[in-house]
Amino acid sequence: MDTDTANERDGIVEMRRLIKEFLTSENGSLKVREYIASVAQDDTLLQIYLKGRKYKADYAWETLKRYAEVRFDEYPEVFPDDTHDTASQIKTLGVMAMLKSRDEFGRRIVYLNGEKWNPDKISFDLITTFGVYFTEKELFDDDVMTNGIILIHNCSGMGFKHARMYTLHNMLKWLNIYWRARPLKVGELYFINVPSFAVYPVKLIKPFFSKKLKEKFIVSTRDKKFETLHEKLSPDLLPKCLGGTLDDDEAFDWEFLQFKK
Repeated sequence: MDTDTANERDGIVEMRRLIKEFLTSENGSLKVREYIASVAQDDTLLQIYLKGRKYKADYAWETLKRYAEVRFDEYPEVFPDDTHDTASQIKTLGVMAMLKSRDEFGRRIVYLNGEKWNPDKISFDLITTFGVYFTEKELFDDDVMTNGIILIHNCSGMGFKHARMYTLHNMLKWLNIYWRARPLKVGELYFINVPSFAVYPVKLIKPFFSKKLKEKFIVSTRDKKFETLHEKLSPDLLPKCLGGTLDDDEAFDWEFLQFKK
């Protein structure tokens, strides 16, 4: 038996013990407890959380519990009921996409395109819903769970209406959902072409970051354009809208949206 298999087996046993302890204690809301009880025997899901948290059962369990809390107690409005409709919206609006290319470590690349984010039509919660949909699919993608992901948030075209949406509450929502409640192996998070007036909201959230997240979080202002991004990612991997060489059809992996759990 290889090490990962043994870690997986022992981790599942420990996670189930922690789940049983939680349910016996009667902690948590009814919806959280119902969800946790419903996944207690789901080996596939428990394995995903264990793998994403490097087989640390306590950490995997806390992440799973945190997911249930943000989904059912704190931000239920951003978790989509109709996933097919969400996938169609993402592709039609073109505001978020998975790239076909990988970086030198095999990590997949997610792109948030500020130029196509019309704040009069696309709310912060809708953008968050798109992100929830993406991360849900990433959990069941072996490639992502093995090698990890990179996020590129291109702020070109974003103005004061966008900046007003980046409140501390909304940024903490992203932090709680995407970082604390998802067992994803995250590489760099690039915020590029950030306008000068939006630098302060970005700084506002950093004290809430873990040391590890601070090291991964890279902010580049508009005067640098794509320079910071291209230091790590070759233009040959990127679409033209990121200063790369690829046309959209070559760059974007829309089949990723069609992936079914």
